[in-house]
Amino acid sequence: MADIPARDRRAAQVWMVKMLDDPVRHRQAFNAWIAGAPGRLDYYEGLLGDVQSADRAARDIRKDRPAVQRRSPRPALLPALGALALVAVLAFALTRPFLSDGSGLEDHSAITRTMTTQIGEVRTARLDDGSTIILDTNSQVSVQLSDASRRIDLRRGRARFIVAHDKARPFIVKAAGNEVIATGTMFDVTLQDGFGVQLLEGSVAVRLSSSLVSGGRSGRLTLHPGQQIRLADGQKGPASAMAMRPSDTQWVIGVKSFDAVPIRDVIAEANRYSSTQIVLADAELGERKIFGDIKIRDSDAVAQAIADYLHLRVDRSRAGMLVLTAEK
Repeated sequence: MADIPARDRRAAQVWMVKMLDDPVRHRQAFNAWIAGAPGRLDYYEGLLGDVQSADRAARDIRKDRPAVQRRSPRPALLPALGALALVAVLAFALTRPFLSDGSGLEDHSAITRTMTTQIGEVRTARLDDGSTIILDTNSQVSVQLSDASRRIDLRRGRARFIVAHDKARPFIVKAAGNEVIATGTMFDVTLQDGFGVQLLEGSVAVRLSSSLVSGGRSGRLTLHPGQQIRLADGQKGPASAMAMRPSDTQWVIGVKSFDAVPIRDVIAEANRYSSTQIVLADAELGERKIFGDIKIRDSDAVAQAIADYLHLRVDRSRAGMLVLTAEK
């Protein structure tokens, strides 16, 4: 695969999403981007060349809660970042209208419809206005489309919104009294252990609930690509946005790149995706930092990766638990 700057690699991943979603609309701008620098076309074609094999693997994933089974050892830390975009591409390539999942969200009326995911399930759905929602594990949204507006209520969990441009109908995401307002853009909203917004493309206006603002701080701010706000439970609103880490938005891929992240945070993230929980026998080890790319939705793989990193063993003898303990 061509060696191009990291900025171009990220852009290629975004262009792949756009071209799979609406090639006619984006083709002219895509061709201009390809022609803008050498190596872009080769890199893009390299990503496409791997889609077929990744697609076959994706079809084996079961949406129901899987029982964790013992596996033969295999690498859990992946060597390269560029190929991770392929799974994100598949999430869009396999998108189906809500008609196919029985939720009824294809209705143009203002009747509210609900979409829910179980633990370990990640769902992608296309709304009737052309927007896309990717709903993370154990999450719920309600959707209300009308001729005047598009309103989404994130009740719990996390979701990514790829918003179809429509100036006449603002796209408003509400979460615990906070609002994120967009016309056409790509962003994540999180409502778990607090409130957060991560912007990947375009711009959004964020209006914080009055309960999160104090000390004369403004409750309104605008985010630009690569920026985020993140408020833990009980934390008051920030004066400005912060830069995102690469891992902040990689949940849709299923593999996250951790760079000096405490192991306890990695475990907490993995435990969201499984009813089988990873536990450290020595809690102090959770402060150790880890580096690498980890299949965050595979609790067995995460446990084994951490065990290898800390020279521990995985005790699988207890139902519903993967205990990391000292080697005998």
